[in-house]
Amino acid sequence: MPFFSTIVFLIYLTARSVQLSIAPATQFEETPVKTALLFASYAFAAAMAVVHYRTLERTLLRLWPFVMLCVIVFATSFNGDSSVSLLRGGHVLGLFLMAVCADLAFRGDYDRFLRVMLWFCLTCMALSIVTVIVLPARGMVNPAWNNLRWVGVTGHPNLLGAIGIAGMWALLSLAARHRWTMGSMLRGGIAAIVILIPTVLSDSRTSQLTIAVMVALFWILGGSRLRPASIATRLVIALCLVGFGAVTLSALGMNLPFFGVREGATDSLSGRPEIWAAGIDTILNHPFGISNDNLTAYWARSTINAPEKYTHFHDGYLDVTAKGGVIAGVALLLILGKMLRDVGRTVSVDYGLFRSGMMLTVSLMFYNLQETSFMRENILWSLQIIAWLMLIVSYRRTMDEMVEDAGDEDEGDAADDDRLATLAPAVPKGRNLRA
Repeated sequence: MPFFSTIVFLIYLTARSVQLSIAPATQFEETPVKTALLFASYAFAAAMAVVHYRTLERTLLRLWPFVMLCVIVFATSFNGDSSVSLLRGGHVLGLFLMAVCADLAFRGDYDRFLRVMLWFCLTCMALSIVTVIVLPARGMVNPAWNNLRWVGVTGHPNLLGAIGIAGMWALLSLAARHRWTMGSMLRGGIAAIVILIPTVLSDSRTSQLTIAVMVALFWILGGSRLRPASIATRLVIALCLVGFGAVTLSALGMNLPFFGVREGATDSLSGRPEIWAAGIDTILNHPFGISNDNLTAYWARSTINAPEKYTHFHDGYLDVTAKGGVIAGVALLLILGKMLRDVGRTVSVDYGLFRSGMMLTVSLMFYNLQETSFMRENILWSLQIIAWLMLIVSYRRTMDEMVEDAGDEDEGDAADDDRLATLAPAVPKGRNLRA
């Protein structure tokens, strides 16, 4: 069963990440093949969840804020384009089923989960490099601001950057959980190069900065255990370096209002402040949500001024709240709060697990300040939910092993006491048993 569950999990990741179309890369969108593979994965995962209903029950209890957000999303599905909303609702339910499938596949083996994720991302990045070299018309796109961006096998530069985030997280997590050797450092360096080349050339600024935040967290939380003074010192140093770098680049005349603006793109955060303003107006005008669709129906009837009719508001927090209503925004905060709480519980039990969970959670919270991965059909949201469950299961497995080891020690002590009690009558009074 773990082998079959792993295969289903990999099919899901492939359908979620690869373009799966013979057409040249223009825009990442759902194709019939992709949709068929995704729903086939959901069907197999649902069958396994029924057979292993105990695992399904545990997953419901462990991910209850996510389940609550799913219900809210379904409730708002008929406010806009119901066909798109229901399709996305199916993907949301499918993600929950894939979390159950991942639990069955890895059984609390967090390192195996990390290795599978790393090898999957490395394969995608290596194939993307080959695609750009062999089929440049398919592997690169030329958007409105006239600079070539890599898309590789994904169909969209932002998705290629997202796979880079997932791969670097898996690599850094393994580095945080194991002792370094010369061989592991060499292999890790090669893997980092394979991941970073497509990520940089995808020109996904948010992905690049998210990886930078992840690396900074890896260094700040470095060590074998939590030392608050050391972490505070490293945090101050990191903030000073960021500030010094920003001042230096500004002094050199570079226009870097926040994440950088591409030549030819709209001014100031690539037009995001106007998009955020439209998102805030949407929340104020529709506190109960506008539906979890691609906003096409909403823009058709809306009088809100927006620079472009985007499919999302380029901010995960605004996007979830605008589409699902204020209650969905509260549910999202509950999810993030429980994630941080679950990660914090591991600090005294498995510090490497703590570093891994903190890197992913904080980095993706940062990512969603300028992009949207929350409640969208992409690899980052899938990774965040599934890794959250894997962390909880791994923590419980470690705690159970510790309790079992403690029980074995108690049984051993009790057996020694029983042997001493049987020997006691044969020992003359006043004699020391050890003599």
